[in-house]
Amino acid sequence: MKRIKIITVLTFSLLFSCTRGFSAESDDQFIPINMSLEMSEHPSTEQAIRWKTNSDIKVGVAQFLLDTPSPDLKQNCKEVHATSKSVTIYDTAFVYHRVVFTGLIPATEYLYRVGDGNGKWTEWIQFKTASDISNPFSFLFFGDVQTGILTHYPRVIRQAVLTAPDASFLLFAGDIGNRAYMSEFQDFFNTSGWILKQKPVVAVPGNHEYRHVGPGEDDRELTREWNYMFGIPNNAEANLRDRGCGYFDYQGVRFVLNNSRDLDDGEDTLVADQMAWLEKALNAPDSKFIVVLQHYPIFPMGEGREKKSKHNVLEELYMKHGVDLVLTGHDHIYSRIAPRTKGFQKSVPPAYVLSMAGEKMYVPNFNVNVERMALNTQMFQEISIEGNSLNFKAYDATGEYYDGFVIEKKSGKKRILDTKPPTSEFSELPLSRKSKYKDAQWQQIVEKHKQYFLNRNKKP
Repeated sequence: MKRIKIITVLTFSLLFSCTRGFSAESDDQFIPINMSLEMSEHPSTEQAIRWKTNSDIKVGVAQFLLDTPSPDLKQNCKEVHATSKSVTIYDTAFVYHRVVFTGLIPATEYLYRVGDGNGKWTEWIQFKTASDISNPFSFLFFGDVQTGILTHYPRVIRQAVLTAPDASFLLFAGDIGNRAYMSEFQDFFNTSGWILKQKPVVAVPGNHEYRHVGPGEDDRELTREWNYMFGIPNNAEANLRDRGCGYFDYQGVRFVLNNSRDLDDGEDTLVADQMAWLEKALNAPDSKFIVVLQHYPIFPMGEGREKKSKHNVLEELYMKHGVDLVLTGHDHIYSRIAPRTKGFQKSVPPAYVLSMAGEKMYVPNFNVNVERMALNTQMFQEISIEGNSLNFKAYDATGEYYDGFVIEKKSGKKRILDTKPPTSEFSELPLSRKSKYKDAQWQQIVEKHKQYFLNRNKKP
């Protein structure tokens, strides 16, 4: 019995000693809140990092250097002090930190870490600058997350990075959270882990990023934390700044970020200014491709959804400026409108893609004939640009290739090639939505669904 006690004491002593050893090393660890890379207006020579801390940490610093296999990192790095600002929003106080590395070498890998100014640091993290010429690159696109941020969405972003490990950045079409609560956004960043610290994240606001601030349904505002979480080039004009509008050029491709919620539901003056700004932002004659990111789809797919009032105008505007790809969310269905062309043509409409990354799924409206659809399916998309070719690939949450097309350009003309696999469409109605309808309504939906897919299967 005495021997057992001695062994037990020795065991606990050893565990305590090991724990002390581990904690001594972690005493130097700094864990910021919602840390991410943002997209710069000059991504080949600049990189900005943003993060939050509790109110007791007033100072932010960062160190960076060229990536190296040597562990002598702190001996060779440069140190930059962050711009730090104490903020109180919706009765929550925090300190916002942002640092910009400038004078970087294009197409080069770097290491960085951020700290609290008192000797505590994050781990060293890699990032790579964009090329200053039109080299091949790829990026990832995600539709709405909204719900299932901690339960259903994580597998999607993990599978996306496993499928496309060399993707340069990530695009999100809004509705990242459901009620614009800070806790939801923090869950989103925590779920993403190291990914958003190593690859820039670009997001536009959705309607669920508008927070209730009064008793009426229209008493909403873009959550005041938005611009402390997601950074984009702030090159929109006057009252459009800090509202999710901006653009950037990445290795020969123009990306235009359009706050479609403001465009359809905002004040008249704001709408007029935004349309005028879009005309300028879309004017990119030297770009190989033009990609638009917005929340509302040009062609609504959800049951009960109607086309927004400004979308006929947007459709004309995108055609006028030769937009190639419009990426959207909102309707919680996957759909692609990009019919193949007969050879190269002068005027070809944009490819319109609607996607969903989270848990919540919708019933379709059966109104729009599309080239490919997926119901009740979590998706992510990889888009690659090489030379005069844009290659779009859509994958389901398991990593299976589900849909695809290629846009090719030659001598001022373009064509679209359909590359979807010969597998059947995912046409299962989301039973999770059945409770939203009366029995008779659901039966009508079942009949419409049956007829719609019978007709689709007859298409050559």
